[in-house]
Amino acid sequence: MLLAVIILIAAGLYVVVERKIQASSSFVIQGQPAVHIGVAFILGGVLAAVLPMLLGALGLVTDFVGSLVLSIATMFASLVYVAVVIVREKRRQAEETSNPSVEDRSKM
Repeated sequence: MLLAVIILIAAGLYVVVERKIQASSSFVIQGQPAVHIGVAFILGGVLAAVLPMLLGALGLVTDFVGSLVLSIATMFASLVYVAVVIVREKRRQAEETSNPSVEDRSKM
């Protein structure tokens, strides 16, 4: 589990630094949406590591299976958010290509 958390945080840091992520072979996300994805990876990894310890210290999650399920659920939630950002960005880019801007129409 620790390896998964480290990979998630490292992927998030890479995306934030590069400000670019290739979602598929033909779809690239750049700029602010890529930063959102990177931050979601980082927060998902950090929360997956810290949240079970915190809730365990408070006595709310006392067994190993509970903390494991909480870690997995936290990482899954961050991946769901990333999927939502990717779908939203893909729709936005498709809309931009189908509706040329006013400047592009004036050149025609």
